[in-house]
Amino acid sequence: MRVLKSANPDGLRDRIVRTVEIDGDGHWIWGGSTENGRPRLEWGGKRRSVSTVAWIAANGGLDTRFQVQMHCGHPLCVNPEHALLAKPKKKKKPKKRRRQPSGVARAGNRRGRKVPPGPRVELDCRLQAAAARNAKKDGRESFTRKDLYKAYLRSPEWKSIRAARLSETSGLCAFCGEKAKTAHHIRYPQRLGTEKPHDLVPVCDQHHAVLHGKASASGRSGGSCAFCGAEACETHRIKHRQKISDEEPCESAPVCRLCVRLADGDISGSPYYREPAGPPDPPAEHGAPRHGKVSRKQRRRKEKEVRKTAAQAKAEQKTAARLLAASQRRRASEAAEKESRAEARRLG
Repeated sequence: MRVLKSANPDGLRDRIVRTVEIDGDGHWIWGGSTENGRPRLEWGGKRRSVSTVAWIAANGGLDTRFQVQMHCGHPLCVNPEHALLAKPKKKKKPKKRRRQPSGVARAGNRRGRKVPPGPRVELDCRLQAAAARNAKKDGRESFTRKDLYKAYLRSPEWKSIRAARLSETSGLCAFCGEKAKTAHHIRYPQRLGTEKPHDLVPVCDQHHAVLHGKASASGRSGGSCAFCGAEACETHRIKHRQKISDEEPCESAPVCRLCVRLADGDISGSPYYREPAGPPDPPAEHGAPRHGKVSRKQRRRKEKEVRKTAAQAKAEQKTAARLLAASQRRRASEAAEKESRAEARRLG
């Protein structure tokens, strides 16, 4: 058992009393330094609670197994008569959690085998690295979403997505039928590389500029469509539904009924749209011939089916012949019986 004592308790008490103000309720209001709103002072080479030091000065010592707790409710009161001793609550030690190294599977993989990152995570890492390099070349400390988008347009993932969308119009612009140079983003995805087909529309350079609000393909204004020059039926927002940067303004233009659908990403109404090919044929069954060759197993199975069909046909023929013979015998017996009755009536 360890006890905290003071060699000069009277001097310690005078030191505390000089720093406090006693109010009408008997509170000793501490006027010295505090820490987190609690009175503190330097004593015995350590920074201690003033209520603990006041208790030692008033009672001659303090068992370290107990704590001094003020019960008067005043946060700056250090009067030892307002204090009580109490045992501190034992803190539960937190359970040690086994730390999983990065790149290791958490569930169903107790051997700690490394799990390769998915294709989307890999794409995000490549885009961020490329955007950071471009920003560093321009003298900027950090990259923006526009830098990510520029890096994405040079990635093989975007080239495959663009080629798939251009194939639906045979590589032609959905508006005019000219050669399409790119697939315009009607809506930018939240995560690059996750575009859906209706987010893109194949366009040529001229209509790409129209969709960006930089030109009018028809060369006319007023009530004519900005894309084809036909009579406009409404005013449509031709800029992106989600801007890639705040620098791009949102504009509207008069458009006809067909171009409204095309500008929204629905290219099924375009005269240059071609239905995508259906799903591939299902895989051949087990034991099916490959490249026109008949396997031995399939040939035996087919011969067995032929023999079984022939045997069934032969059995049916025998059954039919037996029924026909029985019917003929019954008819002959009935005819003979009829003749004998007629002969008996004639003689009688």
